[in-house]
Amino acid sequence: MRTLLSFAVLLLVAGPLGNPVSGSAAFSIIVEAESGTFSGWVDEHSCWHNVMLTDEPHSTHSGRGVVDTPNKVGSFVEFACDVRRAGPHRVTVRYTHIKPDPRPGRLWINGTEGPVLAMPQNKALPAFNTDSTVVDLPQGRNLLRLVALNEGGLGNVDYLKITDLRDPVPGEVPHIVVVEAEDSLHEGREDHHSCWNFIAQHPGPHTGFTGEGFVDTDNAVGSHVEVTFDVAVAGSYLLAARYAHGKSDTRVAELHVNGGLAEAEFAFSPTRFWTDWIYASASRPIPLQAGRNVVRLTALGTEGLANLDHFKITPVPTTSAPVRLSEVAWAGVGCYKIEMPMGTVYFEKDNGVSGFKSFVDREGNDWIASYMPPGPNGDFRGFPNSVGNFGHAGRDSGSTTIVVGGRTEGDHVVLESSNADFTFQYWFFPDRVAIKVLRSKGDYCFLLETVAGGTADADDYFVAADGVKRIPSGEFQDFTPEWFYLGDPKSKHVLFFAKTPDDDAPNENHRQIRPNGMHNMDLYSFGRTGREQGYQIRGMSGNEHVCIIGFLDAATPHEQVVARMERWLADPFAPPATEPPRWSSAYLRHPPEWYGTPLARAVADSVLQYQSPQGGWPKSTDLARPPLSPDDIPPPGRGRANSLDNDATTVPMEFLARVATATGTTAYRESFLRGVDYLLAAQYPNGGWPQFWPLRGDAYYSRITFNDGAMIRVLQVLRDVAAGDAPYAFVDAARRERAAGAVERGIQCILDSQIKQDGRLTAWCAQHDEKTLEPAWARKYEPPSISGAESVGIVRFLMSIEHPSAEVVTAIEAAVAWLRAVPITGQRLEYVRGEDGRDERRLVPDPAAPPLWARFYELGTNRPLYMDRDSVPNYDYAKVSYERRSGYNYHTIAPADLIERDYPAWRARVQSPRPRSTFIPNWTTPLQRAVRDSNTWSTSD
Repeated sequence: MRTLLSFAVLLLVAGPLGNPVSGSAAFSIIVEAESGTFSGWVDEHSCWHNVMLTDEPHSTHSGRGVVDTPNKVGSFVEFACDVRRAGPHRVTVRYTHIKPDPRPGRLWINGTEGPVLAMPQNKALPAFNTDSTVVDLPQGRNLLRLVALNEGGLGNVDYLKITDLRDPVPGEVPHIVVVEAEDSLHEGREDHHSCWNFIAQHPGPHTGFTGEGFVDTDNAVGSHVEVTFDVAVAGSYLLAARYAHGKSDTRVAELHVNGGLAEAEFAFSPTRFWTDWIYASASRPIPLQAGRNVVRLTALGTEGLANLDHFKITPVPTTSAPVRLSEVAWAGVGCYKIEMPMGTVYFEKDNGVSGFKSFVDREGNDWIASYMPPGPNGDFRGFPNSVGNFGHAGRDSGSTTIVVGGRTEGDHVVLESSNADFTFQYWFFPDRVAIKVLRSKGDYCFLLETVAGGTADADDYFVAADGVKRIPSGEFQDFTPEWFYLGDPKSKHVLFFAKTPDDDAPNENHRQIRPNGMHNMDLYSFGRTGREQGYQIRGMSGNEHVCIIGFLDAATPHEQVVARMERWLADPFAPPATEPPRWSSAYLRHPPEWYGTPLARAVADSVLQYQSPQGGWPKSTDLARPPLSPDDIPPPGRGRANSLDNDATTVPMEFLARVATATGTTAYRESFLRGVDYLLAAQYPNGGWPQFWPLRGDAYYSRITFNDGAMIRVLQVLRDVAAGDAPYAFVDAARRERAAGAVERGIQCILDSQIKQDGRLTAWCAQHDEKTLEPAWARKYEPPSISGAESVGIVRFLMSIEHPSAEVVTAIEAAVAWLRAVPITGQRLEYVRGEDGRDERRLVPDPAAPPLWARFYELGTNRPLYMDRDSVPNYDYAKVSYERRSGYNYHTIAPADLIERDYPAWRARVQSPRPRSTFIPNWTTPLQRAVRDSNTWSTSD
């Protein structure tokens, strides 16, 4: 582990892009990650740096551009280079070529005909390919000419790289020469693909960070970033870390503030690509002292931290008002900043201008960015962009804007903008913005020019009331009701856009592609035609129309979006309904005092309504939203009801116990106790639990289910109930005793079901037969096998036993030994965006890749096993269908932390003797056979 020198701390006492003018808004401090100390390095991802290290297609062209040769036989590029030593050299050409015709080139060396480079077609722009050949070069100056052999000419040539293949003499640095194509003698023109154009289209890891770079920490437990900064006033602050994380794992860190543990699990979830920068926030405010403060993130996993850009520290607002207005300078102009729980609007207000300049979601993504990047024409974007530039940021329409009633905070604030022709009022609520037309001279429109999710991407989409996802393409046919929402597959939010009343005015949706081929923005409107009819504004006049806009979580089910749209369109100016966050296990991560709040009680009241007569809860259901009708509650005996899968039953029980303890409410205690009775009744005599109970007669649902941690969560809840500690102290002694017995039987079931191969213990299947305890089928692509995923949770539970028996210790040692033996090495799991917006997974060779484990290992051979919906055994991940590779996790990295962190800590606690396993599996790779032959089956490094 290494620590680099500390750079000066950069403090921007402002919002992300501007300095405050006045008002009560909370101003943020931005502390660049590279300004601190860390284990890792500062990465600036310069194009030249990438060219010298790799030929992978992640940067755009190197140098100034590429050479686009004429489409003819004989077109050429010629390079001059100096060679230090005569001998074999590899000549590599980097190029891009997406057309179907072959474009080979012959290499001429000092006027002598040489080999042909095929230079096959790329699959897509702006990726670059390379082709190479080995030639002998004399010492000194050489002329290398690449000459087109076909009528298409050459592909676009980026550079020629010449590498000396002879071993260097001691102390000599290997000689590599890179000659840019645009510096060569050539036919044709230079083509300058802008970096921004590349960034907007391609998920390569190169820019998007602030400051001088970002910190790429070591891939190791304990790698860290520590920054030091000053605040003027002691108090509570919100902390967010801006990061990018293009791999599939969630990276967890401890957050320390001034030496104390502030958060035990600060999580960096995947961002999809290394150029997708988002914020991860602490779950609660952190205390800071006046003056110097130190914040440190320390990795808990073997992959280290995500790439860290900067920390944003914002004072907790002193007002509890949900809507707050202040005056700020934003991107160089005067704006009203309106902060709402669902997002923040920057409304331009000076010099005759009015309208939304920025609309920023909770993750910090700007969906408008008027007169700002991304794209070459940010000046086109804005909202509501009506006639004569009224409401268009950056454009003088003779407008003035006032704060109605001088009200700057509360449950809503109102702005009013007027010019000679129009008066619009903007009502800002916590959950939406409603625009009321007070006066109009002639027709007008509501036009949204947007970059969904903060960037213009080919897979940005919109969804109307019918629930169908579409790509912007042109003018809408008239549709009812007149609302839709738009999104970006990588964003955590969608933006809804609605108008009332319905009418026959035209509506528009289309994608703006600039002359250079760049996707600049998408356009949506009410009251304007599309390109086909010349963008005519007609059909809306007078003052009856209201427009509504705002953000929703992208995870909100479509039927809930429909319900909200119907409610808001019926009464656009109604006070907001308080709606809790969608149900998830996050409800278990609040501080104890939160469970006594009115919101916690409201959620608990909703959870009660979903409990079945048998005492269980349904899976995959938003328990935080009260059912609107009996049909919203899954009926017992079918569907999602009475399940232990996907956090069902156990998580609502844990939540109710916390609220019951905080409030003393009898109904919550009784509901929890019915849940305990349900878990006890659902246990098989052999100690296992099915996925659903009462049983449904389906073999899959009846199996003992370790899959997704179902049975382990049951055991954890019952173990804590048996202990009688908070928040379960209200459970009676009889139930605690029964819970303890159920846990003992469950542990015995785990031990009895551990899979043996050649008489030796290994690990577990994701599901076992409820009678024989043998590994069993689940779904068609989930075969009887040994699981590299579910076994980790089982082992962690066994490790949590305070005084393990010798049988438990043996089970743990055997499972860890097996997991140590079966990793997939030398391959990296890579994510590739499919045309439908889903992330396809591929295994690619990478000698430096950290280990992976398969979800399924074949019984008897320990080979990674991949099955599709046809249930045909397959050992090649690439042969799995796109539908499954993009929709199912066949790999995991979970065993790494178990082996490297949890297992040594457990062994130290129980003082287990160091074993030497006699288990020798059927190895299939050279590395595994080497382990077998050396008989080095020790379970510690």
